[in-house]
Amino acid sequence: FSLIIVLAALALVLPLLKERRIAVRKVTNEDLALSAVFAIAAAQARYHERHGRYGWIGDLERDGLLEGQPIEKEDGRRYVATPGYRTDMLLPHGREGAEGIANAPRGPGQPPPHPDLVARHMAIVARPLEPGVSGWRMWYLDERGDVYLNEGVVDVESALVNRLPTLQVLGAQHLASGRRLLWQKLDELSMR
Repeated sequence: FSLIIVLAALALVLPLLKERRIAVRKVTNEDLALSAVFAIAAAQARYHERHGRYGWIGDLERDGLLEGQPIEKEDGRRYVATPGYRTDMLLPHGREGAEGIANAPRGPGQPPPHPDLVARHMAIVARPLEPGVSGWRMWYLDERGDVYLNEGVVDVESALVNRLPTLQVLGAQHLASGRRLLWQKLDELSMR
């Protein structure tokens, strides 16, 4: 009888242990991605001091500012790869407006950065390679040092598409429609 109880207990505990390992891996991936975002931001600050403008990942790499960061290339643009995540650089290409500045990654079919705005603005975005599997959170950091996150649990369908934001994130953005990601400022979440 005690053997049956032990086997039943194991049948309950083993799946929970597996789920815990998966959750720990996701959180670890998210933390490593955020660390990469901060490392890229520090490199951008040094690049800006040298050149008076922000640069692409390739520019930072050529200046030797991304030592130790694993850089990969896809579709004509470089990004920093961490386990389960890719971190892209966005530079402004559009004019400043009421909704913010239009951002875009480097690559074929993308507009070139705006020469005046690239001296003042940039954004770094880390997103999971497989939303929900390698991580849920997307990280966004801008030239002001503001960090925003999208946890992917508010609008799962949009999170699974995993698009880069096309506009500068200026504050917590609420779901105006069913297809808009919700960005929340990290330090405001920490104070709750």
